[in-house]
Amino acid sequence: LAYKGKPCLSVYAKPENPFIDMMIRRFRTITGQKVVEKRGATKRLLTELANKGAVAILPDQNVLPREGGAFVELFGLKTPISRTPAAIAARTGAPIVMIFCVPELDGFYRAFALPVVRVAETGDEQRAFVETTRMLENLIREMPGMWMWGYKRWKYLPPGSDGKGYPFYARPMNQFESA
Repeated sequence: LAYKGKPCLSVYAKPENPFIDMMIRRFRTITGQKVVEKRGATKRLLTELANKGAVAILPDQNVLPREGGAFVELFGLKTPISRTPAAIAARTGAPIVMIFCVPELDGFYRAFALPVVRVAETGDEQRAFVETTRMLENLIREMPGMWMWGYKRWKYLPPGSDGKGYPFYARPMNQFESA
């Protein structure tokens, strides 16, 4: 978007290593993109939208309920995902546009947008949350080779779960409360 003259504000998780943080910021902002750390990002996102800007949030990250996430089914297992896109769309009326990129043989990327989700039309934030998660799952199913999670995606068991069907590393939420 920045290359096309519409820079957006994107949220990122600041790595502990300051050198890696500097590299991430440099690579992301060299095109004109703006970045904000995830801690306290909602206020900046709302301000950006109020100023007719665009925001970007990765929808496939583990976000604990205490950080604004909620458990939703993804590939048959409940996992915590950020409610922020749906909550912001409900509050501001902004549409949710899920965009993804596919690498081309010439080294460039082709960007695609999925159908727009408009929370304002229905007022149903939960429906938008579930719908966008389904869209994400369907996209991954269509192109699994384009996806890589470098972390334990199903690290947290939802409250009341016996862990059946989850990976060996999944643990009850209370074991991660200090995480």
